Amino acid sequence: MAFGSGTIGAFGGAVSDLFQSQATAKGLRLKGQGNRVEADNYDIAADLAEKNLQFTQQSTQIKEAMADRQIYMGMGTTEAGIAGAGFQNTGSALDLMRSGAAQGALQKQVMSQQGLITEEGYKTQIQSYGKLAEYARYAAGVQDEMADDAITAGKWSAGFKAASGIASLFL
Repeated sequence: MAFGSGTIGAFGGAVSDLFQSQATAKGLRLKGQGNRVEADNYDIAADLAEKNLQFTQQSTQIKEAMADRQIYMGMGTTEAGIAGAGFQNTGSALDLMRSGAAQGALQKQVMSQQGLITEEGYKTQIQSYGKLAEYARYAAGVQDEMADDAITAGKWSAGFKAASGIASLFL
């Protein structure tokens, strides 16, 4: 029976491996928990982008309605001015009204296009944050699996070292 430094080293290594695997597992689980919090934050950001998309859609509709109103008011003002001056709705007067209507329509188009661009930006944000949240949850799951594997590996390693220590007692 040889009880010596090898035996003590083997048993010490077994205990060390058990504690080390537990510490590694705790660290991995903590990282996984952080990834879940990160995923929740991405979900919040995606929800905010969804609300911004809806606000932009509503705001664009309101702006378009206001532009329509301004166009009609401008045409009415021009027509009243022409009639008030005693002119007919012919020639230059019609050109002036047509020009005002065209300018208003152009302004409305630009406003509408800007709304669509902003909406597309929010749609992209929603998709991006959704994918980031999905990946963060996936990473958290992988870290949980790695934590379980670390504990299993620590137990196996500790078992082999303990067996080596026991064997050294009989050799």
